[in-house]
Amino acid sequence: MNYNDIIFYDFETTGVNPHTAQPIQLAAVMIDGRKLTIDDKNIFDSYINIVWDEDECNRLDLTPYSDEIKRITGIDKKNLEPAPSLQTVWEEFQQFVYRNNPSKEKWKSPIRAGYNIDRYDNIIVDRICGGHRRNAKMQLLNVDKSIKIEDPYGFGPWDPKRQEDTLFNPRDSIDLLRIVWQWTENMADIKSLSFDSVRDWLGISAEGAHNAKKDVLDGAQTLVRFLKLHRHVAPTIKFKGKVNK
Repeated sequence: MNYNDIIFYDFETTGVNPHTAQPIQLAAVMIDGRKLTIDDKNIFDSYINIVWDEDECNRLDLTPYSDEIKRITGIDKKNLEPAPSLQTVWEEFQQFVYRNNPSKEKWKSPIRAGYNIDRYDNIIVDRICGGHRRNAKMQLLNVDKSIKIEDPYGFGPWDPKRQEDTLFNPRDSIDLLRIVWQWTENMADIKSLSFDSVRDWLGISAEGAHNAKKDVLDGAQTLVRFLKLHRHVAPTIKFKGKVNK
């Protein structure tokens, strides 16, 4: 049933709140949706320059860069200050996605995938495409249409009618965290659902973890393992006509 390729993506950011965090790195890798092979030559990876001034961050409601983020990710000012702006990186990322959908048909667009993307990365995509302050602007339109709110994001592609991005497949999305939970929810030998714990459980090296490129390659490898497991097990289970029996 699935003929779409899968794009496994990940942000590194300045904080844990996806509604205010600034992206500092974006990486993605393509997975062949039919063969379930990872195209490790078809990778997107870029650091992203950010708003540095804390007063400006407060004004725009953005989480500033901190020493804690440097400690966790290993990404410091030397990586970020020469990097392109978020708008430039996002435009390049859009082209990466479009190149992997030669038909240009929305239903053949790559399926987005990632680890905990439902509660984190997809929210950031929503802000980047539709606007960081979209909700506030919509509320003010009902009060005074003359009021203008500066919005540091909102680079598209965006469907204003459905209020959603149009970059990926409009229906399908894969959150690897949910798949891991489904297969491990009664196992005692996996410590938690953090991706570091999943790495440890699967025997994947954690060296270089919390760099987006490392995380997408490890995540894609893990997703492929589970999808192959699905394809192996699903045909052996007889669901058809058996639900109420």
